[in-house]
Amino acid sequence: MKNLIEQFSRQQLELMITTDHAQCGDVAALARIALELQDAPSKIHQIRKLGDSG
Repeated sequence: MKNLIEQFSRQQLELMITTDHAQCGDVAALARIALELQDAPSKIHQIRKLGDSG
């Protein structure tokens, strides 16, 4: 799954989200999920950093 998500740039995914008119939102929903997965490592790092400061 990771390799599939990495095949798309952030810009490509954002374009899919904004132009998904013919697919009733299915492509946009999948693109949003892919963006969240791309952002997950940095979010996990932020959470861990907050946990270490207390």
